[in-house]
Amino acid sequence: MNPEAEMEVGESCVVLNRGASLQGADAGIGRAVLLTGNPRGGTTFVASVAHHLGIPLGKDTPRYEDRTLRFLLRGEEPDEGHVRLTETIRAREAAHPLWGWKLPAIVEHFDVVDRLVRRPIYVMVFKDPLSIAMRKVNRGDPELVGGMMASILYAQRMVQFLAGTERECVLVSFDKAIRKQGDFIRTLASVAGIPVTDARVAEIEAAVRADSLLYDRKKPAAPPLATGAELAAAKAERKRRRREAAQG
Repeated sequence: MNPEAEMEVGESCVVLNRGASLQGADAGIGRAVLLTGNPRGGTTFVASVAHHLGIPLGKDTPRYEDRTLRFLLRGEEPDEGHVRLTETIRAREAAHPLWGWKLPAIVEHFDVVDRLVRRPIYVMVFKDPLSIAMRKVNRGDPELVGGMMASILYAQRMVQFLAGTERECVLVSFDKAIRKQGDFIRTLASVAGIPVTDARVAEIEAAVRADSLLYDRKKPAAPPLATGAELAAAKAERKRRRREAAQG
């Protein structure tokens, strides 16, 4: 990040390099609002806000993930040289003056995404690592410490990207945005160039709450948590496998 970069600090987020997505590119190329962050880290909440602002994200509600882009970026479908991914992104850029792509895995592929998307606005969501790990544990993952380490690694990757980019970015504190939803809605709308009234902000807040209820209903029931004895046995088994791998 250029130390001279423009920085706006609000109640729920920070905007860096405002307007960079408007410069140096054909105005006929649609700008892309790229929503990313930790899995279970608040990206769906942010995507819900973007959706209700009118930014097209995809059809998989209430998660708002574009399955085609997800499969191609993560290599779940064959795409040598990212030819199909490039074609799909170009189609989105041509179809919409402003479009969105929500995917936590963008963090793992910043190099590819930043090369292919020509007018990006990165919206990066940061959330307390313990909160993320606790949410995973409540859904049956026994690795509390591992979950915290994974979330910290994601945050490090985002910060490393920020250190070397001059792209337009919005850094979202999930814990603040969830409490200051009006401020976050207005900030994202302003960056995207979408005018909103106070009445419209209130409508979006209500719609986001409804999305959250729908998302919670669609979650699979959490399996029962492992007992202390089961966790100890699993830990011992992992140690045994590491010893065998080291000896082999």
